[in-house]
Amino acid sequence: MSRADETRASAVALAIILCPLIAAVAVALRIYTRVFLIGARFLEDYCIVFAMVSSVAMSVFMGISVLNGFGRHIETVSSEELIQQGKYARISVILFEKYLCYGLIVVLVVQSLTLCGIHLGLCTPFHALWTPNVPGATCLNRTTVYYVQLSLTIATDFIVLVVPLFILRHLSLP
Repeated sequence: MSRADETRASAVALAIILCPLIAAVAVALRIYTRVFLIGARFLEDYCIVFAMVSSVAMSVFMGISVLNGFGRHIETVSSEELIQQGKYARISVILFEKYLCYGLIVVLVVQSLTLCGIHLGLCTPFHALWTPNVPGATCLNRTTVYYVQLSLTIATDFIVLVVPLFILRHLSLP
């Protein structure tokens, strides 16, 4: 098999179809239970519906990415597909906003790599992660690590939510 035939697009497509579908069923059951069986709605119900809509939108964007070469080796992606992938930066017409987009990408990549590294180094020796009471093993406080990770993830999610609003505020599109 050549590298041109190697692709993970089908696995990505499967995930972006099945995951929102399963989540939609779970959310629908939750909303049905809250509204029709319990007869009460709470703020978290609206939040979970908003999150579900956002998840579906993200899946649509991932599908568009797959159609434009995501999941394939870079040398098999055509120049037209690369142009399509890079169009998000064209929305940013102000130089500061382009730097903001690229900076956010760098922050997200560094955060992901750092968190992966921390999880790989959570315990020494490594097998102490799943084997309790290994003699001489040292582990970081898992609860603290998870709270720090959760805090960083929530903060970057919020930034990813707000930055497009900042960039789109001056556009005059129909």
